[in-house]
Amino acid sequence: MKYKVGDIVRAKEGVRDPDFEDLDISHWQGKIIAPDGDDGYLIEWDNQTLNQMPEEALRNAWLEGLKETEMVLFEGDIEPAEERPQPARMEREFDKRLDEEKKAAAIIGDEELDVTKAKLRKYRDYLMTNLDLSTVVTGTEDFPWEEKYFFGYGDKNEYKRLKKTRPSYRDLYKIMGFEEEIDEMAGLIVKVKRLSDRKMFSLPLADLKAKDKDSGAYDLLDTYSFWFVNWR
Repeated sequence: MKYKVGDIVRAKEGVRDPDFEDLDISHWQGKIIAPDGDDGYLIEWDNQTLNQMPEEALRNAWLEGLKETEMVLFEGDIEPAEERPQPARMEREFDKRLDEEKKAAAIIGDEELDVTKAKLRKYRDYLMTNLDLSTVVTGTEDFPWEEKYFFGYGDKNEYKRLKKTRPSYRDLYKIMGFEEEIDEMAGLIVKVKRLSDRKMFSLPLADLKAKDKDSGAYDLLDTYSFWFVNWR
């Protein structure tokens, strides 16, 4: 291979992001940190590149679960470069809300995001096709019946007793399926089985999140909750 770990390189003129072909990365510069296959290299971008990186690149990386600080390029896409002085790395952020809105709009097939029964049915159809029902979920926050116990005016012993027959947001569940009935105030309702004792409950999907933050189910449920909570 032409290059080795530690070499400073930059993307040649006209090179495009291999994952997003509309993004021109000409002259992005960094250090090779590992070989990748026969003629690929994992490059860690330097601070100057990261500070000048367009918002589109940050958004693309976030949407695809990629590291915005690294990229794999082939030998023919890079050329040697001189190490350059590095400014402090700036904190970069973008409006993730807009991306969540776009994802929700694509799912319901309507740029008007107000929650209706018809749109909830579309969302349910989408999730029934794309959501892995073996996903382990838990509550996003305390369920309504638990609130008084967390705000300090409920008896702890009573809470411990009620938890045996009522679902808690701290419990782990497996989604067993969707209820047929749709409630515009509660949204989609799912049947869940509590893993600790196999008791069955019906819970609003917007109150649940996937336990594994790295799973595709986490993003699916997060987008649904974002849409339902903000546009109900």
